[in-house]
Amino acid sequence: MKKLLLATAMLAASSAANAGVVSAAGGVSWEVDGGLPNFSATIDFTQWWTITNTTEVGDVNTAVSTQTISPTFSSISSAFQNGDAPELVGAGKFNLGNGLGEPNCNGCELTFSFGGLFFDPQNSAAPIDSSEGWLNIYVDYAQVGGAFDEAQFTNLASATDHAGRAVDGDLWLSLNLRDFEYYADPAYVNIGEPLVSGTTLFFGEVIGGIAESNFISDFFVGAYEADAFGLASTFDDNSRAPTTPGGLNVSEYSVRGSGNVEAATVSAPSTIAMFGLALVGLGAMTRRRKS
Repeated sequence: MKKLLLATAMLAASSAANAGVVSAAGGVSWEVDGGLPNFSATIDFTQWWTITNTTEVGDVNTAVSTQTISPTFSSISSAFQNGDAPELVGAGKFNLGNGLGEPNCNGCELTFSFGGLFFDPQNSAAPIDSSEGWLNIYVDYAQVGGAFDEAQFTNLASATDHAGRAVDGDLWLSLNLRDFEYYADPAYVNIGEPLVSGTTLFFGEVIGGIAESNFISDFFVGAYEADAFGLASTFDDNSRAPTTPGGLNVSEYSVRGSGNVEAATVSAPSTIAMFGLALVGLGAMTRRRKS
């Protein structure tokens, strides 16, 4: 009983420590209410398939390749059979706001790039291998050349420009992607194009960046620091899903990409230690995954 009471008291203390405003590195802050997860944001992004990308998670301030291949299943399969490694990469931004948990700053932009998502021909139900998946987030005040705009990925020249703008700030967070799940839109599965449109969710394991200490590692047993869910994107620039392959209007850069991100955060490293001690007092906890 004493251990349980101690743990309860420690959890209450850590919750109080999290209430208020989290002031993270890079001048980014957000209001929290003491519960977890307490960081919440919407994102907009574009993505594309390529066989020329060499950028990995450790290549800070390096844009992913904007050379594309057609996102159709036959094209990507043919590239794979030709000895290439079709990779899904992309870039995007966090939508800043003043709501509870929403990141904000004075004149900055939070942008990101991602990659390491490879075509897996052995898994037709979920044909993307995320074992090397990664995502880098950047905070940028200077915005040299202008602000990043994911809607400008319409041709190679414009895409190359904005892919560079997505990575020209300070590395704010670096993550490995875990438990990546892809759900193809049934309408596109029915016409044999499962990679043209779908939704995704994944968990992120924070491994670096100037704000790394603000994100709690494994805040519940079996959960990661960040969850991304409701990530919807399509390469078909139609208002309605087609009923035949001939009805597709395929773009090599995806359109209408958006989603949500949640994370567990604290204002300072000392608060992480307090929260960790509270979890020790609780003992074993039931394995938990967000879905």
